[in-house]
Amino acid sequence: MDDQARPRKPSVISFGLAAFGALLGIAGVPPRARAQPCMVSQRLFQGQVNITGDNAGEVAAADFNGDGLTDLAVAYYSSSLTILNQTCAGSFDVAASFAMAPSRVNSVSAADLDSDGDTDLIVALDGSGQIRAFFNDGAGHFTPGPSQGVLVYAANRQAAADIDGDSDVDLVVATGSGDNTRGAVEVFTNEGDGTFVQLPAIVLSLMPSRLCLADVDGDSRPDLLVGCFIPPGAMGRLILMRGVGGGVFGAEEIVADTLGVPNVFPVDLDSDQDLDLAVAHYNPRFIGGSDGLVTLLLNNGAAAFSITSQFPVGSRPWGILIRDLDSDGLADLILSRYHNSRVEFRPGMAGGGFGPVVTFDMPHPQDLVLADLDHDGFDDIVSGDFFTANIEVLFRQSADVQTDGVLSVGDVFEFLEAWFSREVRADRNRDCRITIDDLFRFLETWFGGCK
Repeated sequence: MDDQARPRKPSVISFGLAAFGALLGIAGVPPRARAQPCMVSQRLFQGQVNITGDNAGEVAAADFNGDGLTDLAVAYYSSSLTILNQTCAGSFDVAASFAMAPSRVNSVSAADLDSDGDTDLIVALDGSGQIRAFFNDGAGHFTPGPSQGVLVYAANRQAAADIDGDSDVDLVVATGSGDNTRGAVEVFTNEGDGTFVQLPAIVLSLMPSRLCLADVDGDSRPDLLVGCFIPPGAMGRLILMRGVGGGVFGAEEIVADTLGVPNVFPVDLDSDQDLDLAVAHYNPRFIGGSDGLVTLLLNNGAAAFSITSQFPVGSRPWGILIRDLDSDGLADLILSRYHNSRVEFRPGMAGGGFGPVVTFDMPHPQDLVLADLDHDGFDDIVSGDFFTANIEVLFRQSADVQTDGVLSVGDVFEFLEAWFSREVRADRNRDCRITIDDLFRFLETWFGGCK
């Protein structure tokens, strides 16, 4: 916060109100936690004219300038990469915007590409058919590097990880033809300084649209999971290519056939120390109704998968995450519903499976990113609105300041300490000031059982 945004020292009245809040906490019986997380939606940058382009795409979250606050990088389909620096809890300024026309920016990855200890960015460009790195000077100022490589087809999605075992971050890009019938996976290995060597393209039998890297066969090498179209596009297929070292992947193995292109999230569903798969998919030719499914596949430890559960989730699920979002020790299911403009939360159940759905409004969400944007110790949900330049956020509202999974009077005392110290996490209304309103908002979430 700057000096103008900093509040004056709390007055005697403020102190009295704070003490009153503490007494309420001491006198009251600790509230029973709600059965679902408390969330509040907020739109960033609505109406701002200094964001280049529209159609927000993928979002990457990291602390770019080393100030301890999480910043954002947004890939805009309309040909720009925009850097958003956080100035205080949940408030952002546009730090830079790089025009990429006539190429489109479909996705962005954040990683230390040149091994200097700060977070850089890399994008795959649909149009020029190349990749491009943006190097961070450590203070959040990015310098574009040269375009590298030549993609066989147009870029779709990308994933970054160390795939050749040399401790730097490499890149894998899914590319496809305009008629959705052909495609390839392009592999770029990093020389350690952000210079990439392009390996021979892996031509696939189908067109890849989504991919992720994860070690699913337990050999400590990242494997490649690719979601593909089956022409003419009403069906899809999830395929596995095992990492064999040196940036090389094995032959295609069919994991499952799906409705449309599958979006996969690797996660240990059965607590057996290997990665299982949660897959969201839908029939793109069926508009409305219940055309979407989530399929859960269990791993036998050697990357042989079997369906353990499959259930309908309504129309057009897009992004999928599995995470304990309500702090009860059980993994929950979070889906974005692009067509219905909402995010859905299904709580994990003690006996397995998921409970009834709870919905939160979010305009046209796509892939979801979890990041603690208000520095309260809990992840918030971030996504770009496909039809605008807006970045949409669902801020988690939790009174569990001690992050121990229990609401107690200790949370009240710890929040008061943060409030009097004017810590960023005490800015509950995200207005870049610490005021009595923040205290009342915290007490509202505490008595409301927002764990």
